[in-house]
Amino acid sequence: QDLNRYSFLYVEYDNDFCEQCGMTGRILSKNGNEYLTDSCFCLMVRSQEIETNKKIQDSGIPNHYIDKEIKDWIDPSTNQNEKVINQQSIELIKKYCSSIQSMKIEGYGIFLCGPNGVGKTLLSCVIGKSVIRSGFSCKYYTLSRIVTMTIEGWFDAEEKRRRVKEIESCDFLIIDDCDKFHRTKTGIEITILDSTLRERVQNKKPIIFTSNQDLNGIKNIFTSSIYSMIIGQSAVAVILGEDFRKKNSDLIKKSILGH
Repeated sequence: QDLNRYSFLYVEYDNDFCEQCGMTGRILSKNGNEYLTDSCFCLMVRSQEIETNKKIQDSGIPNHYIDKEIKDWIDPSTNQNEKVINQQSIELIKKYCSSIQSMKIEGYGIFLCGPNGVGKTLLSCVIGKSVIRSGFSCKYYTLSRIVTMTIEGWFDAEEKRRRVKEIESCDFLIIDDCDKFHRTKTGIEITILDSTLRERVQNKKPIIFTSNQDLNGIKNIFTSSIYSMIIGQSAVAVILGEDFRKKNSDLIKKSILGH
């Protein structure tokens, strides 16, 4: 049976009670004098959910964001203009998440930009989880981590080379903090990013970027080639507002004093 037809059951049977089987996974029926058992479709739904959750855990998405959904994002806007821009970006992200299959076919990505602490990483991870729930593979890395892994893969064990290959081959790639990296005199970081983007863009494999820099800033930081590849495969989503970490600091202080 096509499990996608039962996707609506995820909410109904998530830590809930199945009236068909009493959460045993088996349905008892009678045929004449014989009693027969068959698998309940809630068992398939729960098995699929367990497998999906494992893939999310293995994707590299930070633990802090594993359980986050788009409803957990709090609009950080400080004025009406920022609010309008943010809502437009959220609508874009929601539409993207509901169209993962076509986004994969087209090779379309998202470039999430804005200041520190406005929820860019949370939103990129929400997209990543939508990708995995749609049956595709997704890997999360910061740009600094990609650079480090690639260099280590040139000289080190087979496992590191395998993970570098994963960066090129996964269906969707999240590059968090793509504007934050240590620039060496050799400029090897730029070469690695250029190679990674080129490999994925040419094979229509989507990339989700987060950056504190807008596209003009990216153009100044990187080469015109990298800038061109980013704008050629990405829809821009701008998130503006106040750093939520400032509020978190006050809440942590109150929590400590409350103990």
